[in-house]
Amino acid sequence: YHTRKYVESIASFKKSLLLQEDWEPLKGLGLSFLKTYQLEKAIAALQKSLLLQEDWISLQNLGIAHYLNNQFVHQAITSLEKSLQLEENWYSFKILGFALLKTCQYKKAISNFQKSLLLKEDCESYMALGFSLFNNNNYKEAIASLQKSILLKKDWNSYRALGWSLL
Repeated sequence: YHTRKYVESIASFKKSLLLQEDWEPLKGLGLSFLKTYQLEKAIAALQKSLLLQEDWISLQNLGIAHYLNNQFVHQAITSLEKSLQLEENWYSFKILGFALLKTCQYKKAISNFQKSLLLKEDCESYMALGFSLFNNNNYKEAIASLQKSILLKKDWNSYRALGWSLL
């Protein structure tokens, strides 16, 4: 986030929670664990936070933690969909798209990447949209999306996918 002092952040949130259990420091603790890839701890803290207060950012971060912890992709989808019911956010659409792509739900992934791109142009969203379109046999649209991704950032993965789309 700001100073990226995650170890200190974790210690401060834990001290706060010793004095008073509240959803907001639990949310911060979950984000701190997420930023340090302590995914199991992030999931636990965010779930506890959500028991006290439903919050779209906590749901988004829970979805991200589940997504990064590959064994929980379906929980990622559920958390991100709930987050989007509370607040339409480009990053939530993007990560939901990635989770749907990972589970071969290409049409739903396409829709979420498109929604993400309506809110914010992002090279990763264009690239993943291209992958989804390619896997859905929409080669012409995949090529256009991958070319937009490359215009924003020259990335080997976009060029690789573009090569396959052009075959």
